[in-house]
Amino acid sequence: MSPKHLVIANTCRGLWRRCQMRDRIALGTMIIGVALAGCERADVESVSSNAACDIDYAAIKATELIEIESGLSVYRRFVLEELSEDDLSEKETQLLDRMQVVLDSRKRPVDLQDLMILDSAAVRLSDELVWDRADDRKCEPQDETFSLYCSLYFGSMDTIGEYQHRRTALQEIRFAIEDATGGRKFDHRMMDFNNLSETSFEDVKDVIKTARARVQSRLDLQSDCAL
Repeated sequence: MSPKHLVIANTCRGLWRRCQMRDRIALGTMIIGVALAGCERADVESVSSNAACDIDYAAIKATELIEIESGLSVYRRFVLEELSEDDLSEKETQLLDRMQVVLDSRKRPVDLQDLMILDSAAVRLSDELVWDRADDRKCEPQDETFSLYCSLYFGSMDTIGEYQHRRTALQEIRFAIEDATGGRKFDHRMMDFNNLSETSFEDVKDVIKTARARVQSRLDLQSDCAL
């Protein structure tokens, strides 16, 4: 079994046990399809159906991604056109504010794919020999070494077919870096942390582990409608 399929089998088995609903599964048909495609039948056939959570976390997550993109559209115009805050409409200001609230939140909904992205990154950084500690945020298919950023980039591409820079899994990595460095400020948290002379390979692995543990904890809370 390939590393990617091992990641899928290990992660979706636990999520199926936690999140199967009496009448439906709130994570959405796309995520369920990914889980079914990746798991062996034995992984899911014995799952009980006694959960009763009816909060649609998938819909909340999708709305947050739209809010982030809407805010980023305003921010890009703000930067490119060299605007001042007075040049923005009230609606544009609200979009920026809402984007920041979402990005700063440590209680954003998560899903199976967030877990899979982090697991895929961990598999790719399986050995210090494949760690690229001189990241330039250029990730190419032919690369044989991977920075923290590129391991997550390829984990995203493998899992969802695109790189979503502000997806919850990636934000959890940023929060883990923030906590590990005592709130140190970086222009690009993943790249700059990866490239610090004092950052070790174990430090990089630890932020992935921390982010994964937080995503898993969030999934557990969602299964009880407690997030």
